[in-house]
Amino acid sequence: MSSPDLTRQQAWRRRNPEAYRAHIEVQRALRKGELNKPNGCEQCGRHARLDGHHPDAKGAPLKVQWLCRSCHMILHRRNRA
Repeated sequence: MSSPDLTRQQAWRRRNPEAYRAHIEVQRALRKGELNKPNGCEQCGRHARLDGHHPDAKGAPLKVQWLCRSCHMILHRRNRA
């Protein structure tokens, strides 16, 4: 599969290998019950589907900040600026 044929998700995985490995580790920990997802966003408290944000994906992959999609996107926009 050449680069233009990559899905958005595949392209992200290639650009962000540490974050992808952290994502996999979190998924495994959640399945094993070693990590628990809260009921609400850690930023705004909203009860919605939560994204795991990894402040230090390489050094501490299981240290996750659980955010709703809105708060997660705001955080990434701030980090880019």
